[in-house]
Amino acid sequence: MEHFHLLTRLWSDGDADAEQAMVDKLRQLALQNSDLATEWERLKALPAATLTTFPAKLHQRCSLAGVALPPLDDPQSHHVLKAPS
Repeated sequence: MEHFHLLTRLWSDGDADAEQAMVDKLRQLALQNSDLATEWERLKALPAATLTTFPAKLHQRCSLAGVALPPLDDPQSHHVLKAPS
């Protein structure tokens, strides 16, 4: 499968189960390629890495800019950092 182009969707509009099944199948096929499997693992690790590095980087940049650090743990704030589900 050198090139893969979709001219139309492979599932009906609004059929979330069929869409998810297609995504799962494409992911399964992609993971058979070692380069794609390695990239998939790297991408899956990014959210956790961001959660550990973002607060320090934000604090540093706010300090340099002379602005207050937004609350990162206030549930009422849209700035709350949490792991993706």
